[in-house]
Amino acid sequence: MTVPFFIHDATGAVLRYGFCQEADLPHQIVREGEALQQGEANLEGYVVDGTFVPYTPEELAKKAQPKPGFAWSVATRDWEDVRTLDEAKDHAWERIKRDRFKAEAAGFLHNGILFDSDPVSITRISGAVQLALLAQMAGQSFAITWTVADNSTIELDAAGMIAVGGALGRHVNAGQERGRILREQIAQAASADALDAIVWET
Repeated sequence: MTVPFFIHDATGAVLRYGFCQEADLPHQIVREGEALQQGEANLEGYVVDGTFVPYTPEELAKKAQPKPGFAWSVATRDWEDVRTLDEAKDHAWERIKRDRFKAEAAGFLHNGILFDSDPVSITRISGAVQLALLAQMAGQSFAITWTVADNSTIELDAAGMIAVGGALGRHVNAGQERGRILREQIAQAASADALDAIVWET
């Protein structure tokens, strides 16, 4: 007679499930610490006192979104942090670096005008500043029509273009300085909760 069965561990996590001949049930346990139950189950639930309990839709949705460095806990039906403190610090620094890049690329104000500062725009501004400097050194006139963040245009002479480059430099440097401050806070953090409290926003 074929019967359904499932194998779980001490935490209640379902390891395997299927059907077999009733006489073969004892042979389904292959590792120490495994427990056998007769009945139907799947991986979308857990075991309490030998009974299979399906996850709620909310628990399934949470389980379907894994977090790096976290392990799913059957006991709490949630992700639990299993990282070392050093690993958590590495993850925090990667998060801050992503936020720093977003802030750097979000644009900067100069004379009340918002300029783009994504990587392409930074390259373009740097190139235009070089041209303005070369024109100044050669005693030549310089004029450029620049498209700003709202897609309107402004006219800049050499001094104006160089000033935009200076404003960009200060914007980038401010982000770097903020990153250095947060990097030091990360280094000094003594717990994962302390690391979670370190955010880019001031």
